[in-house]
Amino acid sequence: IVFQVFNKFDLNQIKNISNIKIAIVSYAAQLIRQQTYASEYLTNLRNTLIFESLIYLPAIATPTNLSILCYLGIDLFDFGFSQFAANHSILLFPEGGFDASHDVHAGLHQGDP
Repeated sequence: IVFQVFNKFDLNQIKNISNIKIAIVSYAAQLIRQQTYASEYLTNLRNTLIFESLIYLPAIATPTNLSILCYLGIDLFDFGFSQFAANHSILLFPEGGFDASHDVHAGLHQGDP
């Protein structure tokens, strides 16, 4: 099997999948909201797959979670969420998002030459 898409919250679905080359977790955005379950699920998925297999989590990579996802064994990312934020003038920081369309410095330097 070249790839398999995982689209439900079920640890039983990751048994007997050792021959998969790419595992795509299509519900990654929902999974990542449940941090304890996500950690357990992704660790079990990584341990079940063969060493050469890749795990892909679409549209969830941000500056906040990228390092922990790498630590959990995720191999492939896209930056769909980050691109969405950028298109809507949202700056992403480890502390969260900031709406860049509101100028917080407006009016502070009115008297400066």
